[in-house]
Amino acid sequence: MPRKAKAVEPAEIVAPETVESDTPAKTKTPKAKTPKAAKADAPVPAIAKPAKATKAAALAAAPVKKRKPKSAAVAAEEASGEPREKRPPNAYFLFKNEVQDAVKAENPGVKTTELQKLIGERYRALSDHEKGSFLKRAAELSAAHKAKQAAAKA
Repeated sequence: MPRKAKAVEPAEIVAPETVESDTPAKTKTPKAKTPKAAKADAPVPAIAKPAKATKAAALAAAPVKKRKPKSAAVAAEEASGEPREKRPPNAYFLFKNEVQDAVKAENPGVKTTELQKLIGERYRALSDHEKGSFLKRAAELSAAHKAKQAAAKA
């Protein structure tokens, strides 16, 4: 519960010492000590606090989670040492790759995030006919990727 402050009568104002400086002098008013303030200055006896649990102790006490075993296909892929093939780009990414350099040249000094917003606005502004070429190419790349995956599994 917060303590209520008692009204203290103002003490005499002491004149500040004159010092030559660029900053204005500050005046301090000494505060009269009240009996409560005197008690606040008294040393407080130390209270025994419980020891904090260390991070290492917490980790040692935590149950160990078992990992799910890898499938035979994933294990064989990792053993081969070859990097995994990426998914084919969708229509938007094909558009972005084609238009990005031109948009960057039109807007020099623009942050990458703003550049991506401008490209997104352009893509949304395209008609279905204009998007058709990107959608067709994306479908072809996706079909080729699926055929390649099927051939690799067989």
